[in-house]
Amino acid sequence: MSLFLFVLPFAAAQESCTDLYAESGTWLLRDTPLVLDRGALTFGERRIGTDVVGPPAIRGTHVAFVEQRRDSMQSDLVAFDAATGALLVRITAEMPRQPALSEDGSTIAYTNTSGSGLTAVWTLPFAGGEPVQHTNVGVVRTPGRVPEGFVEAPSNGLVFDGDLLVWEGSIETHAVRWSGGAR
Repeated sequence: MSLFLFVLPFAAAQESCTDLYAESGTWLLRDTPLVLDRGALTFGERRIGTDVVGPPAIRGTHVAFVEQRRDSMQSDLVAFDAATGALLVRITAEMPRQPALSEDGSTIAYTNTSGSGLTAVWTLPFAGGEPVQHTNVGVVRTPGRVPEGFVEAPSNGLVFDGDLLVWEGSIETHAVRWSGGAR
């Protein structure tokens, strides 16, 4: 897989961005409410998440969200299929954040910050599989300076745009091609 970086106009990354610090919200999936209220995420009467960080990503009946672990500094990235009621993926990472779903709901994009403090953009099949790191692969953190090859983390979330995954950093807009994009 090749990594391509582009500088794109600001408007491309601004579409579909959500409030990363939302404490509550209600969405209707298959005539059943999905409710985020003070960190608890419920689908109908069923609690599917506790200590949820930020809003869920929703595409059709697919939902992806981040849940903070109470027993550690790590978090889980969780995929829930409202059509079947199945919790499909639960991966534990150091600090996954900002989940987004591809246009067809088959892929989750997210950021993950490692113990070294570097944040990278990752994708993962919605139904499970191996995560793929798209940015900062092999970059080594050097205290006091920006590492060579470093790509800054999203400041306002990730957006799928065909075969590009786009985000706005604090300095410029970035994009990478991801393997599951629309052809």
